[in-house]
Amino acid sequence: MKMMSGARLPRLKLCCVPFLLLGLVLTLNASHPRDSSSVPPVGAELRLWPPSCDRPTSSDKVPYLKAYITQQSTSKAAFVVCPGGSYTKHSLPAEGFPVVKWLNSLGISVFLLLYRLPAEHGSHAPLQDGTRALELVRDNAEHWGLDPRKIGIMGFSAGGHLAGAVSLHHAHPFA
Repeated sequence: MKMMSGARLPRLKLCCVPFLLLGLVLTLNASHPRDSSSVPPVGAELRLWPPSCDRPTSSDKVPYLKAYITQQSTSKAAFVVCPGGSYTKHSLPAEGFPVVKWLNSLGISVFLLLYRLPAEHGSHAPLQDGTRALELVRDNAEHWGLDPRKIGIMGFSAGGHLAGAVSLHHAHPFA
């Protein structure tokens, strides 16, 4: 399937395409020069919770965002992308990195969310992480040269479930 810019959509399940397109409502505007010193480097890991926070229960399972902020953006839009994996793993090769590459080719910045898994951290952990990720990106959007009104969340499989849950429950975060 070809997109308007000529970039090819990565191989995704066809049932995911409507959700992707639903989240991809953008209004293009002229870009403003950004201060490149304030933008995290490509692939930088941004912690969701401060080190003193008691939410992560083990140091090797700390949730974080991987930042892929494109400098060629005219829309100043970004997505938090939640890869699937049946809530047992993160399927980055299939539902993470190809989506990052595709959205970046369209000039859209991406924050890849590595959320905590429910089996190890409880059923509310992914929702807490997803909500925090969206807040973190929106709160820092202007600092990173993005428009806070153009920050969305999307996901695939379990990540799509998480993105939908965050969209519905973001005003009522779980403690």
